[in-house]
Amino acid sequence: MEASPPQQPPEPPQPPASPAGPWPQGPPPGYDPSHGGAYPYGSPQPGPYPYGPPQKSKGFPVWAIVLIVAAVLIPVMGILAAIAIPMFVMQNEKAKDSSVKEGGHMILIGVESWAIDHGDVYPEAAQVTADGDVSMMMQQQGESWATNPWTGRPMEQGTSRGDYRYEPAPDGSDYEFLVFLSDGQALKMR
Repeated sequence: MEASPPQQPPEPPQPPASPAGPWPQGPPPGYDPSHGGAYPYGSPQPGPYPYGPPQKSKGFPVWAIVLIVAAVLIPVMGILAAIAIPMFVMQNEKAKDSSVKEGGHMILIGVESWAIDHGDVYPEAAQVTADGDVSMMMQQQGESWATNPWTGRPMEQGTSRGDYRYEPAPDGSDYEFLVFLSDGQALKMR
């Protein structure tokens, strides 16, 4: 009797072979590893994700969003400033012009009141000043002399903006009264 060869233990079961390539479910159709990963039979079959699901996008980084917002806001703010600043300056000048017209009107009322008290004869130009007779009469009535909005001082005879020009007729029967506005133009008030 012959001796039987020693029996070898059975081989343990091998895990299933992993598919070739980085695909968890196996290579896409048409993939041939023997051709160096090429597709010898044409492109992979069309499908929703022939190479696996796409990578999820992480979105924009915060710095990119800040940069985009700044790139939009800076020109917009510049345009708004280019519109608003001149408008503000114009409104400020209009307000000062209105103040000059109101001040000129107050001086006219003082001149007219002085003429009524003096037999309808209008005062000399030297009397129509911040320290002249017309101003004193206005103060007695509770009024104050008008202020030049550009200088902050009382309005005076002159041709600068905010000033006035009073010229009585030689016989005192009439007068001309002008105020000077922000653009240097004279406005005839009488």
